Amino acid sequence: MKKLTKIFTVLFLIIIIFTFCSCKSSDKTPTTSSTPTTAESKRTLLLAITASDDLNNIGGIKIVSSSCTVGSPIISNTSDMAFLQNYTYSHSNTTKKALEQQLLKDKTNYSFEVVTQSGSKYFLYLMNDGSIATKQMCGDSQVSDVSYDFYTADKNDTLSKEKIELLLNTEQ
Repeated sequence: MKKLTKIFTVLFLIIIIFTFCSCKSSDKTPTTSSTPTTAESKRTLLLAITASDDLNNIGGIKIVSSSCTVGSPIISNTSDMAFLQNYTYSHSNTTKKALEQQLLKDKTNYSFEVVTQSGSKYFLYLMNDGSIATKQMCGDSQVSDVSYDFYTADKNDTLSKEKIELLLNTEQ
């Protein structure tokens, strides 16, 4: 009976120690989940936005080169929107709300306002390395942390300023 009590006591202490360690490691900011699961690594940016891989669910993409979207060029040709299918989930990054702009400091001058056929709007940020960041939805505006999902594409499919300018020229 004493051995059984000692074993349970040791197991209980081990559980408490592991619980304490896991809570302590989650307090780090910013955090990056760099090993996506198989399902996440196959999740395309288009799928994340429209819940399908059908480009026909996109109504248009405004290419925003400043903070104002008024008068921004719009991509409406479905074949020009195919880049959304090339980007797959890479990782997420969480930071304090006050440091949100620092998280996006590598953002180029381009961001995108994607409007779906159902009228939903998503804002995407093209980073200097060609990856695209999108803010995770959070229903509570009083949260202290913000999270972004990052999507990457193969080198040949990565957007650049030059490719965006080509897209703009084909739309006109």
